[in-house]
Amino acid sequence: MSFEIEISDNSAETLSVAITVGADHRVVYQEDLHDDALAVGTHEWRWDGYSNGNVLDTKVLKDPTLELRLQGTRCGVRQEQTIRFDNEAKEQDWVDVVIDRGAGTVQVELRVDLRDGGAHGVGEVPPAEIFATGATPNYSVIPANDPRRQAHVRQRSFDDLKNLAVAGLARYWSRDAGNGLIISTDHGDFQVATRPRVTTEQSMDDVGLEYNTNGDWGRSSNPGSVRGFFSFIANIFIPERTIYNAGWIKYDGGWVYQNLADEDQDFSHTSAHEIGHEILSAYGGEDYSYGHRGSSTVITQSTLNPAAGGVTYPAAGEIDLMKYYNGVRPYDFFARNVASMQDVKSLIWLARVEFDD
Repeated sequence: MSFEIEISDNSAETLSVAITVGADHRVVYQEDLHDDALAVGTHEWRWDGYSNGNVLDTKVLKDPTLELRLQGTRCGVRQEQTIRFDNEAKEQDWVDVVIDRGAGTVQVELRVDLRDGGAHGVGEVPPAEIFATGATPNYSVIPANDPRRQAHVRQRSFDDLKNLAVAGLARYWSRDAGNGLIISTDHGDFQVATRPRVTTEQSMDDVGLEYNTNGDWGRSSNPGSVRGFFSFIANIFIPERTIYNAGWIKYDGGWVYQNLADEDQDFSHTSAHEIGHEILSAYGGEDYSYGHRGSSTVITQSTLNPAAGGVTYPAAGEIDLMKYYNGVRPYDFFARNVASMQDVKSLIWLARVEFDD
């Protein structure tokens, strides 16, 4: 931000500029001006949004009480000028960041609205096919005290699903030195920690969390906000939801018992991917989001084969959270999966602040 400071009639003996916030005028940044800046005339002063501690906080920059306070003295006489900022979120109001240049860290607050999408199959006896002799698996040979006979009982509450979704967003949308996935910029390398917060205020479009058992596998989906023709149509027909498939689930190849530990991990990952579509759409557009960063078709969501520009699982290194891959999922899929450096940088970019003249 650039300001013009005009000194008329006589030069100043002292001149200080402070950026304050809050009813108590807490100082965010303070600077004493010297030499030519004290002379009669018009001088330019710039502020990059960082505090004296070298920290930029977008919540502070968007605060309606943010002010510039200019104070000058000459011969014991003091003059003051206060300017109230006209500020607001420029891109999205559901994300804020705290960037610490000295420590090389970025804290991202991602506000999500997670709703109870209900449960399917709870209280029902597993379908008859599982009991039949020769079925795969054959329910009749499962011991009476085996947890697989408890599929009619809901095993994860809505709060459990919320916690798993939040953990997935924190895990897959963070990049840190611990796993060697820092982000590189012209100002150095940064570790990024994404900290989701569940709220209905200044949050993304709501996403339902559904519990599913004793039936067909449920597909998760998130068309996100309407930003064009495809997303307009998608929002009519496609629900915004992440589904927890547990217990007896019917896939194309038959019935499978999906144990809770495996589904916990899969649900956390799926939540990070589905909610990630809103992030991709917000900065890259609906084609970029629905096309899974160029790895799938936009309309049918089909994985592109390598000859058509698709990708295969890399033998080593990170696996992009938002892409669709060809081939067999690696054994270490979850350990290597993460939002790409570009996507995490763009999440930070979405926290931009706009200041009107």
